[in-house]
Amino acid sequence: FLAAALLVLLVWREERKDGYLLLAAFVLGLSMTHHLTSGLLLPTAAAFVLLVEPRKILDWKIVLKGVGVFLVALVPYAYLPIRARMDPAMNARNPSNWERFEDLLTGGEFKEKMWVFGPEELPERLEMYLDHLTGQFPSALLVVGIVGFLYLLVRDRAAFVLLALPFGGFLFYALEYDIEDVQYYFIPTYALLAVWASVGLGTLLRGMKALASRASLRAVHAPVTVSLSVLALSLPLWNLTETYRAVDMSEDREGRRIVELVAREAKPNATVIHHRSPLQYMQLVEGRREDLQLWSFSEPQSEESRLRAEDALHNGRVYELFPTENRRRFFENAGYKLAVVEEGILYRVVRGEGPVTM
Repeated sequence: FLAAALLVLLVWREERKDGYLLLAAFVLGLSMTHHLTSGLLLPTAAAFVLLVEPRKILDWKIVLKGVGVFLVALVPYAYLPIRARMDPAMNARNPSNWERFEDLLTGGEFKEKMWVFGPEELPERLEMYLDHLTGQFPSALLVVGIVGFLYLLVRDRAAFVLLALPFGGFLFYALEYDIEDVQYYFIPTYALLAVWASVGLGTLLRGMKALASRASLRAVHAPVTVSLSVLALSLPLWNLTETYRAVDMSEDREGRRIVELVAREAKPNATVIHHRSPLQYMQLVEGRREDLQLWSFSEPQSEESRLRAEDALHNGRVYELFPTENRRRFFENAGYKLAVVEEGILYRVVRGEGPVTM
């Protein structure tokens, strides 16, 4: 969606046809239904249009049409409350009313992890980002990307804003997000940096062509240009084999291992605390261990579910998959401890030595 939105806006600048602005509004709306951070593209698009053709911002006809198209593109959101009212087997946060619908759209249980770092912590977070960035891009491409950044800043302010605003927005959002897999939120910044790198490469090639013309070296210009272009294309593929081995999941059997472990070790009518595990697949698809209650602290629970979990807790029938340090402390403070069923994977909640408060 990011690439599509930028492409449509750039085509509009070249063609100056209102239809492309309406298409951009549709793509922006559709991108919002994918992830709410796509909202960063709305002020970006407005700033770009303002820099390219300011009068379009005051054209109420095109503005109204754009708003209408944008709202139509948000229709996929309607699936959430409609499906939630059909009593589905999996119903994350049950968005069947406006309060829960709004909660799900704006982050749900993850909202408390947003905007948590102060100014004094941002340098360390930025250092973390740079470590990830240098692991994704060869140094040569980063240098070329800086060239493209500077070129657009000086020569094409509209295109610079089109790339810089979302880059800064996506990066700041990710730096302020306190989750373990925050690196996935860096991906939009990588995409924008790749565009700067392509601009930088084009700038260097044009500069080399001009230099060759002045020095009467036109004969070597073509082979040098081809060589540099091939080199630029080959850099991202340089460690392709190594990268493929690192991300190849074709032999990953961890999900099956978890399913078999819980199915074998959990007591009858136990409660298993989990988060995004394959246990729902075990019950809904395989039809196994349907006596288990799968519990997530991030999901709203009914009174009946809470009572069942309390009964299971008092009778030693509560387990947790991959408990975090915070969860360990939570149980310890309540007078319980975690007994190993299989190290690093499954634990049973048992009474500790202190008084029980839960």
